[in-house]
Amino acid sequence: MSTKTIESSETRSMQVEMPVLTPTDRSTLPRSTEFSSAVYRNFAAMYTTWTGFINRRLKEDLTLPEHLGECKSLSGALCVYGAYWRTAVAQYQTASRNSSTLPSTWRAKF
Repeated sequence: MSTKTIESSETRSMQVEMPVLTPTDRSTLPRSTEFSSAVYRNFAAMYTTWTGFINRRLKEDLTLPEHLGECKSLSGALCVYGAYWRTAVAQYQTASRNSSTLPSTWRAKF
């Protein structure tokens, strides 16, 4: 590694170690590019999955008051509220299960 001195008018100089690419190091560039593109695809998939989950939960959350307003009795309201919580728990369990398997699929590719 080479050492570079960086000086600024506002601060004291500091030493920074920077790796120097030699011809032998360049052989890893295609592999790192492949790895970076795989990580990018995995993050995009994770983002898409997470966004879908948030959208489903938001839809359920925003329709709850409407469904509760349509209830004619306390037992009807309790049924609606119970269904809301069952759906919420099921969706959170599915999202948790899906997000916990993502890192293992990443490791399997490399």
